[in-house]
Amino acid sequence: SMLAAHDSDEAAKFLQRGLDTLKAIGRDQSWQGAESRVSLASIALRRGDDVTAERLAREILAIEHEQSERMDVRLAQAKKVLGEVLLQRGEFAPAEPLLLESFEALEPRASLPQFRINGLELLAKLYEAWDAAEPGQGHDQQAKRWRDAQQQQQQSGHSEPAPEDESSRITPH
Repeated sequence: SMLAAHDSDEAAKFLQRGLDTLKAIGRDQSWQGAESRVSLASIALRRGDDVTAERLAREILAIEHEQSERMDVRLAQAKKVLGEVLLQRGEFAPAEPLLLESFEALEPRASLPQFRINGLELLAKLYEAWDAAEPGQGHDQQAKRWRDAQQQQQQSGHSEPAPEDESSRITPH
């Protein structure tokens, strides 16, 4: 809708001003700088601006940081955005570890089941698209496993443990 587009423009301007202020005081390499970039990257992704989303996500992943809870969450969110960008571009092999790592990092702390459903959905989409592009590589079983977990999650609305068995770690050759 026009209103939503206008709102996201306003939000993006507000976030960008915040990030510029952090840069001006030399704080843009902090978790606050990462948080501003995550929000800007998510807006860019929804608008179909994958170039901006990718740039922002990579900026977050390049921040040299102290180990901290706050930073870990932002790094996981950046991996998710970057994984989503690569998935949309059909770059499945580099998207896979990013989406798996972000799911593993965000899943246990998801007070909102929506985080979890969204993560499961992205992994199912990854393997479905990968299987369509390269059939016969076992991506169809992966897709089914994540899709089943996602549907189970949507019905129950509460946490199921993620698929754990080692075959879920298929690395492309």
